[in-house]
Amino acid sequence: MKSFKFILFVWALAIAGIVMVNFTFTNYSTVFLGIATSDEIEISYPTPVEIKDINVVPGQEVAEDDLIMIVDSPELDERIETVGFQLEEIKARVNVSARETISQIEQIESDVATKTIEINSRIAQLEAQFQLNKDLTKDLKSINPVNQQSDSQNPIKMQIASLRQELELFRQSSNGRIRQLNSGMTSNQNPYEVQVKNLVDELQSLNDQKQKLNTYSAISGLVGDINFERGEKVSPYSPILAIYSKSPSYIRGFVHESVVDEIRIGDLVTVTNSKNSSVIEGEVIGVGSRIIEFPIRLRRNPEVGIWGREVQISIPENGLLLGEKVTIRLQ
Repeated sequence: MKSFKFILFVWALAIAGIVMVNFTFTNYSTVFLGIATSDEIEISYPTPVEIKDINVVPGQEVAEDDLIMIVDSPELDERIETVGFQLEEIKARVNVSARETISQIEQIESDVATKTIEINSRIAQLEAQFQLNKDLTKDLKSINPVNQQSDSQNPIKMQIASLRQELELFRQSSNGRIRQLNSGMTSNQNPYEVQVKNLVDELQSLNDQKQKLNTYSAISGLVGDINFERGEKVSPYSPILAIYSKSPSYIRGFVHESVVDEIRIGDLVTVTNSKNSSVIEGEVIGVGSRIIEFPIRLRRNPEVGIWGREVQISIPENGLLLGEKVTIRLQ
């Protein structure tokens, strides 16, 4: 009889366990826990910096665009100085090159003018000689007009035509050379001009980076921990301080791994705090892509690990506290 009662007792415990497990899984599928979290902006720099001034203290409320911190970057300053020196050096070379080009153009123009005067003088002499010969021979009856040479066949006229052609070719050649020199000064392919443009762009980018060393708050919120003090040097990407939004903007929920497929992006949920004093409607905006262990504070038994997926839930303005534990129910 005692053996029968014992077996009955064991069966009762087993049934109770099964009911509890089913209840737990059912509960996980409709209700799960989460933590109210806010947006966080962590301030760091990609280069080594030295903190010149910090205008805030932990817990201080700041508004968007408030000046938070001023830092200096020795590497950035050194690069700005180097690029500035290179730019001035290249500009000096450009000026020298331009002056040399202008001097060459002026010399070519001077050569054209000299050549023009020289050839025109020779042409004038030849034309005077031609006219003189013509005057001397026009009254000589012994010379038959039929036998006189035409202007095109006259040796003097032929010399004059040759000189004029020589001057025209010289002018064309000189003008071509001048156009080439002018084009070289204005062309974007001028190596000096390309270098100047590249250095100007780099200097502008460096100055923009320097301007950003004056850090302004990107959001209205509260200042978190400050990890460095004025005068300290900070290595690249080391977090200096963080700014949090004043109220939670989303919920980090955790769904048991056995029912993760029942939660989808776009699902509507109801979020309540532990005192049921705040009821907020939210929307699932993300579901984790891997299985992780629940935070200890969300476990029913801290000693027993629970695994599942993280769910991100967007919520409107609310009265929740940052880090507050909440209950989430699918609608």
